[in-house]
Order: sequence, then structure tokens, then C-alpha cells
Amino acid sequence: MRPATRRSSPSPTSTAWPWNVIGTGVNFKDSQNPRGSNVFIAYAGYGVTDAEAKIWLTALYKATLRERGVRYVYAVRGPASVEYTQREIQNTHLIAKLLPQISAATHFVAVAGHSSGGWVACELLQQLYDQGMDPAGKTTGRTVYYDLDGVESCLDANIVQHLRRVYFISAHTTVGGGGYSLNTPGMMMGGMIYGSESVQAL
Repeated sequence: MRPATRRSSPSPTSTAWPWNVIGTGVNFKDSQNPRGSNVFIAYAGYGVTDAEAKIWLTALYKATLRERGVRYVYAVRGPASVEYTQREIQNTHLIAKLLPQISAATHFVAVAGHSSGGWVACELLQQLYDQGMDPAGKTTGRTVYYDLDGVESCLDANIVQHLRRVYFISAHTTVGGGGYSLNTPGMMMGGMIYGSESVQAL
């Protein structure tokens, strides 16, 4: 008789747990991860397609998110313009899907905004905390925002005070003569303004 083998939960690429479109530019999947009920929302940069955003999130899931107990994942395509002037992404649909998923078992809601995707991520945070779309405060103290070489100017003190923590991240390379990523000054400014207001590490 063969010994029982332990089966791992499927990754977000598994056809057993398909992606669902819940609004313009917003793709959702319940990965059925038995390790936890945490949430990850990935906002891709300017021009990134839905398919490319899902590939990015899936790579993150395989690398670290599954081990961190992330179950619910949202892959959001990049904005149609660099400064997201058309406001075409339906973050309100994302919020409506997200809030019922949050429970005492949800240790964190991680939001990552890359480059111009930072504008779209900021819209979500503004809707939650400045516009009152989370009246019960389910995401307050749970949300960790990763501003990945994005936009710090769209944040405000009220938003940051509702967050569990905020990280402003840029890159520096020595390859090809070296240099800093495009939005490094903004990331440094965000750290200077809001660094002391972070509450707790992830």
C-alpha cells in the first residue's frame, strides 16, 4: 500500500481556480490557499495588459505570497495613461468584492502599486479612507502599501494613518554606468514625510 502523499494547494495559474473579471481592469482569484486568508492586490504600471498583470501576480504568488498565507489575489492592469487621467479602472468593484472577504483570520491586505499603477492604487486608498467606502474599518490597520517606484504625492496623512505600514521603494543599479530608477526622488520624499507614521511591520 502506497503511503499517502501530501497535496499542496494549487497556484493561481491552476485551471481549477479560474480568474474572474469583477470590473474593468480588475481580475480576481481565490487560490484556496489553506495557509491563510490574507489578500494581495497588484496594480501594474502604465500600458500593462490584464494578461501581463496576472503573470506578474502569479510569479509573486509562487515566490512568496503562498507561504505568507495569501489566499485572495487581485491582478489589476496598468492605466491607459501615465497619470491615470481616464480613471477607467473599476476600483469600486474591487472594494465591493474585497470587504466581505476580510475577517478575523485576515492578518493583512497587501497593496502593491508599480510605477503609474501607483495612481490607481492611490485611488483605491482614497476611496477606502478619504471617501468612506470602508465604513466598518475592516481594512484599517490591516493594509500594507508598497509604493514601487510609483507616486507618493497622491497619498495624504489621513490615508497613511489608516495603514498598517507604507513602504516607498526605488532601485539603484551599477550596471551600464549605474543610476537610480525614475521615481527615486518621490520615493525618498515619501519616506521622509510618512516614515515616522508607520505603525507596524508586516
